[in-house]
Order: sequence, then C-alpha cells, then structure tokens
Amino acid sequence: MGIRLQRSIRLGKLLRLNLSRSGVGLSAGVKGFRVGTGPRGPYINAGIPGTGLSVRSQLDHGRDEEQPSAGQTSGFGVLFRLVIAVLLALVVILALGLLAISRL
Repeated sequence: MGIRLQRSIRLGKLLRLNLSRSGVGLSAGVKGFRVGTGPRGPYINAGIPGTGLSVRSQLDHGRDEEQPSAGQTSGFGVLFRLVIAVLLALVVILALGLLAISRL
C-alpha cells in the first residue's frame, strides 16, 4: 500500500486547488463527490463522507497510449469503475437527503 501526500486549498464553496508530489490539479464538487483534473488526467472521486471509503476512476485512460495488452485494464473495466463511482455518489446524495429530512 502506498502513502499519499496531498494538500487541498479551497477556492470557494465548490472548487479546490490540489497539490501533491506528482503535481497540481483542480477539482469541483461537494463532500462525497468530486470531478477534477490533475497531472494524470481527469477523474471522478465518489465516497462516503467520514468513513474513508471512496472510489476514484480516471476518465481518459487511452489518451496517448497504445492499445492495452492482455494485462492492462480494458474499456469494460473503466466503464465498470465509472458506473460504481456514480452509484456510490447517488447513495451518498440519497443518504445526505434522508439525513436532512430527519433533522426537520
């Protein structure tokens, strides 16, 4: 397991400037769901706030690469991860909505 070193600087309610060892990026979103771009390309990050559980999916895998070999991720794998990220984001949004309703 690798160690990630990163720092985020808020630029308003929805935007963040992300700094890491690999470079600088920009992301937009709310707790639990972010879309951004960085040194490795565009991505979607969806998670359950406060749990540490999240899924991150790159959006532009085949940008300047050759065709994937047998050991590399296929287009189906990328699509599967993207669908999981979107579903997880919907669960987070639904949970936050139910939490807000229960507080009324």
